[in-house]
Amino acid sequence: MASATNDADDLLFPPEPDPQKDVTDDALHPHPEDWKAYEDGQKLAAPRGSVFETRLAASSELRALGNERYRQDDFEGAQIAYERSLWQAQFDEAWVKLELTDEHRGQLFDITVPAHLNCARCVLKTSISEAKAHVDEALLALDDVPCNEQRTAWRAKGLLLKATCLREAGRYDDAAEALDAAAQLTDDTAVAKARHALLRARRDARAGEREMMRGKISGPPPEKRTCVVS
Repeated sequence: MASATNDADDLLFPPEPDPQKDVTDDALHPHPEDWKAYEDGQKLAAPRGSVFETRLAASSELRALGNERYRQDDFEGAQIAYERSLWQAQFDEAWVKLELTDEHRGQLFDITVPAHLNCARCVLKTSISEAKAHVDEALLALDDVPCNEQRTAWRAKGLLLKATCLREAGRYDDAAEALDAAAQLTDDTAVAKARHALLRARRDARAGEREMMRGKISGPPPEKRTCVVS
């Protein structure tokens, strides 16, 4: 008889590893109301509940922990809390789109959107692609719920972060496009600051290209340089 391990290996699409599952302690309580005596490490290890509202409450509590760590400049610790918050609020995409009402999707995304944006800030210096993936998730979620003042502000922040990711990746035209979209939503000086950073990045890139070309064509070949005209 084949073992369970072999059965899993034979699957056409084996399940992807879930690092969050590996740090889960099923002996802990899933609802934040039962976390009052828990240390931060226990909150981060609490399992998912089976009820939508319990999962949202846990996600919200962990996002607050991430915010607290972020304010203390503990970006690595904040990232851990944000990722755990997002894990708690992770549901099947089809179920979210087809089964949840606008109100419930709004409740879900009002927790996950800022968690994605803050997580992007935490990882921006170490992984541009990971940061952009978080931003894209946030902007995609905002497309799926009615607009309000808070969500408009989040969209503007998301577009600014997207522009930063694109600028750091050298995609200057795409970054300018994201900034134009952000400018439609806010008159924040952050847009002007981001435009200045983009302009500086373009100039630095052009200067680098010129230096590289000078290195390649710094002068005529030696034999022509030493050829004297009689």
